[in-house]
Amino acid sequence: MNILICGLGLIGASLAKTLKKNTNHTVLGWNRTPSVTEKALRDGVIDRTGDVDELMKEADVTFVNFYPDAIVPFILEHKNSFKKDSIVTDSCGIKTKICKEMEAHKLPFYFIGAHPMAGREVSGYDNSLDNLFDNASFISTPSEGTPRVKTDALVGLAQQMGFARTVVTTPEHH
Repeated sequence: MNILICGLGLIGASLAKTLKKNTNHTVLGWNRTPSVTEKALRDGVIDRTGDVDELMKEADVTFVNFYPDAIVPFILEHKNSFKKDSIVTDSCGIKTKICKEMEAHKLPFYFIGAHPMAGREVSGYDNSLDNLFDNASFISTPSEGTPRVKTDALVGLAQQMGFARTVVTTPEHH
């Protein structure tokens, strides 16, 4: 699979490092600060980068790792670039607001809110780790109309990455 990581800060870069360490998937990466993307490419954290809209067309799964208020606007701005029927997810702890906003739109992909339950007291690419999610939980919050096969694919990816526990629940229960 092609996995796109948008936002290569602490969580995004840790997801990319974990994918590289524990899976054979191709990791595509993009960050709004080009120097961070270039560093991730040099470090082997991502396999490839480029124009974000072109990368989205290739990605089977896209992780959007931004501050909560930036997630929905970014996804909606690029909604026609994501690969049809792909999975688009996020990594923030706020699920109800984001999931409800995403459900209000007819989209050519499946948005499944997610929350990898790990972090550090520091932020940024330079503090990312390939073991940040060891023994962590991965929460996914699909909407009612999300096909089970899509939810299972995201949960399966989290298991491949080495999350100790995966939970599927509603945004409200999260």
